[in-house]
Amino acid sequence: MNRPIGILACLGLGLAAGALASPAQAADLSIAVDCSVASQTSPSGFNDGDRIVFTVGSTCTRADVGKGLISTQSDISITGTVTTTQDAVTHWRYFFAAGAVTGISVTTKDPITEGDVFQGDDVFFLSTSSQTVRYQFASSSPSPDPTPDSGSSGTVVTAPASEIQQFGMPASGNCEDGVTEEMNWSGVGMDGWGISWAQWANDGAGGAVCTRTVMYDTSTAKWTVS
Repeated sequence: MNRPIGILACLGLGLAAGALASPAQAADLSIAVDCSVASQTSPSGFNDGDRIVFTVGSTCTRADVGKGLISTQSDISITGTVTTTQDAVTHWRYFFAAGAVTGISVTTKDPITEGDVFQGDDVFFLSTSSQTVRYQFASSSPSPDPTPDSGSSGTVVTAPASEIQQFGMPASGNCEDGVTEEMNWSGVGMDGWGISWAQWANDGAGGAVCTRTVMYDTSTAKWTVS
């Protein structure tokens, strides 16, 4: 579902619209998405090359696919017509009219095991009412053992990489006017936004964006805004 989630906000799929590809192997997981009802789930047990096939309901108008879940944008296939595609730093983000996209197929790389705290392992779907359906994926591969600290009897705790959240600058020029609840992932709050420039803004022409960095604090074991 960093992995901006930018925006999440949500949070998707690199392609020109077209028929859903027919990969050689059968789908490992099929998910029906209903964007009229908020939900969140955390499927696990995925390995490199497994596929997730979403049947997209007619109430969905946006999809974000986390870059931590795929190797390249071509790992995403869409059935239907996408109106806008954004490279949202941690997600590939797709906008479409309600009912215009009926299927999305994602071929995974080996996702991070702590899928519930990494936005880049998420897939978000949104409706016009900003109703969010979020899926967080985890790998079946075990986490590596901590590396012993040669200078002590304890272990070295390695923090996950920091995540950048971004969204296009609102017409008002105030980032606070564009903040949505789905940006508050893992309880980081709604503050801490600054203004920057990104190539993905304005359909790839570049422009002003609101941005912040979310980092993992090993002392509190929580995500915070730096």
